[in-house]
Amino acid sequence: MLAVTEKNSGQLMGMVGIGNKGEVNNEIEIAYFIANKYSENGFITEATEALSSWALESLNLEYLIAIVEPDNCASQKVVEKCGFEKQETKMILNSGETEEKPFYYYRLYNPTKFPNR
Repeated sequence: MLAVTEKNSGQLMGMVGIGNKGEVNNEIEIAYFIANKYSENGFITEATEALSSWALESLNLEYLIAIVEPDNCASQKVVEKCGFEKQETKMILNSGETEEKPFYYYRLYNPTKFPNR
């Protein structure tokens, strides 16, 4: 996880990170959040795009995943602006939950491994 901060004040705005998602075959997921007062300004999109590019290149990954709840339109916009492609809807028992629920499952492919995508 990395902090997303304001350039001038250093104020924490949110976080972005990658990690293995055990609930989805241990695929590597990007996850993020941003405080409401900073949302809809492109900050988390910029951070997500930067970390996605770094992870694909530096870690030599084939792809990253993102899972998004169907009613979370703002998060869908973030991953889609970053180039993630919706693959399907998956029923996932997310950490901290007691029942499976639907999530949109996205992938961002490494352009050096999949140049025609």
